[in-house]
Amino acid sequence: VSTQSTGFSGVADQRFSLRMLDPNEYSFDDYSVEYYPKGILNSEDSDFKSIQGTLKVCSKSILFVPSNGCDAIIRIKQQDISCVKHYEPLDLSYLKTKKVEGDLFTVESTCHYQIQNCVSAIIPKRSSTILHFSLVYVPGDKVIPFLQQLNRASQLPHVEHQTMIAMIAHHRQSLYPFKSMFFDDLYERECGNFVVDM
Repeated sequence: VSTQSTGFSGVADQRFSLRMLDPNEYSFDDYSVEYYPKGILNSEDSDFKSIQGTLKVCSKSILFVPSNGCDAIIRIKQQDISCVKHYEPLDLSYLKTKKVEGDLFTVESTCHYQIQNCVSAIIPKRSSTILHFSLVYVPGDKVIPFLQQLNRASQLPHVEHQTMIAMIAHHRQSLYPFKSMFFDDLYERECGNFVVDM
């Protein structure tokens, strides 16, 4: 289930494949983000690095898909995430020529996976890591609470987790009503309305 796309297009979309997800995993939203592989705090201009890409929010994981086509895709399973929170650095004056824009947030995890493409080996990085991101087009209060909700759901027993995810998917689908006017003729529209009403 994919309900919304707010992200960089092109290479990032071509590299992502549903085969990277677990069985019965939902794909909810895409968001344009900047990823800071070396963090933000105390990074000098010469050492500062940011990567544009798309954050794909799924029911069992989140994935960062770089738009440059070179850097590895990063997948973090929800069960390995210990904390997702808004991040406000006290001082960024040490950055003279670089800028950090958008709402910042961090994802703390005990393990994440690097994927070069959908058919290559998945390389696990089993160490405590804090990943820094900034949202490009949407405010943090539209994204971070949803990430936190999915993370809380991942801590539930299997049956309860599946129930919670199904409820979340149904709710988010209801936010984007189906429009039968996209069909070519009246017959298709009536069939479409019948399927949706069921």
